Amino acid sequence: MSPGGEAVGRADGLVCFVRYGLPGEIVEAAITQRRRTWARGAAVEIIRASPVRVAPPCPHFGVCGGCEWQHIAYEAQVSFKTDIVRRQLAQIGKLPNPQVRPCIPCPQAYGYRNHTQVALAADGAIGYREAGSQRVAPVRACPILDPSVEQLLRYLIQARVDPPTGLREIHLRAGVTTGERMMVFEMDDDRIEEAARHLAGLSAPPGASVVVSGSREDSRVIAGNPRLHERIGNFRYAYSATSFFQVNTVMAGRLVAETMEALALSGGENVLELYCGAGLFTAPISERAGYVLGIESSQGAVNDALNNLQGRANVNVIAADVRAGLLDPQARRRAWQRVVLDPPRGGVDAEALSRIAAIGAERLVYVSCDPATLARDAGRLVSYGYTLRYAQPLDLFPQTHHVETVAVFDRNR
Repeated sequence: MSPGGEAVGRADGLVCFVRYGLPGEIVEAAITQRRRTWARGAAVEIIRASPVRVAPPCPHFGVCGGCEWQHIAYEAQVSFKTDIVRRQLAQIGKLPNPQVRPCIPCPQAYGYRNHTQVALAADGAIGYREAGSQRVAPVRACPILDPSVEQLLRYLIQARVDPPTGLREIHLRAGVTTGERMMVFEMDDDRIEEAARHLAGLSAPPGASVVVSGSREDSRVIAGNPRLHERIGNFRYAYSATSFFQVNTVMAGRLVAETMEALALSGGENVLELYCGAGLFTAPISERAGYVLGIESSQGAVNDALNNLQGRANVNVIAADVRAGLLDPQARRRAWQRVVLDPPRGGVDAEALSRIAAIGAERLVYVSCDPATLARDAGRLVSYGYTLRYAQPLDLFPQTHHVETVAVFDRNR
């Protein structure tokens, strides 16, 4: 399986990337893109099936662009993800025989997502973008959603909401452990006030908040509360409509546990946390470390983090791009024994990673949502004098090729 979720085969001298195929199968594939040495397409007929092929439960599978692995038995999905992380570290990172632990499976292969984004078709139908297209595929249900989020989806389908001008997409979110729900209408920035007036009379499901937001974290609350709450382990987190929070509540707890184990804190360490978001890791770290400083570029997420960390004297969070934040006096005045980084899918830019390595922390714990950029950054960290101790993949995204990884780097002595 390729890192992008396609099966890789050969035909007519070409390397072929085939959606909905599986290793070991013979398939007929419709080619949609062709270059001199490779081609890309999708399986249209299975001539010889893999033993791990299963019937997808979702009627929209193959049209909707959200899930691409529902045709794979779950145990095989997890195994493929372990292999993808290992091969990316070896091929892109140039790390010989990287220590990659078996991917930790999710106890819920379906019904796990606490957040989704839907779009409106021209006729007002609610759906997801089609695979490889901007067209909207209307949907009736979505089996990977937590039931509370799927209830919001069904409400939207039945309500036939009159879309405000400038609507980009609608986010459906839930605090799974608290029962809270939120619908966020993401608008063009110059249409927020107009949309707020347009949606003022919307009859939302009981207990659900309705928020209008823009791309610059500006928002208006139409009904309910401006924040959702979620409980992960011993901590209760509040996060706003525009703040990132892990989409898999159950596995977010396991991700925190694996990160804390990787940090191996004894109680006196100074910990620098980069891309800290609303404080998912910051709160538990502050209980076991001497001092924690978080750096986060989103002001809304910083506000959420500071709210979540109230009463903790040994922690602070500053709003800054990581590259600039590393030059902030608060980051420069201490020696850091641990660094935690949880960057977006694009990983860490080269200059920022160089500054991180120059800190000289004994251990770096890199939480990644993309094996390719993790592998690229791992290779750079090794060139800066670090060794990859191990990588622990976790399946936060069943039925898709996406995989989260906790990678642990120690500074060479």
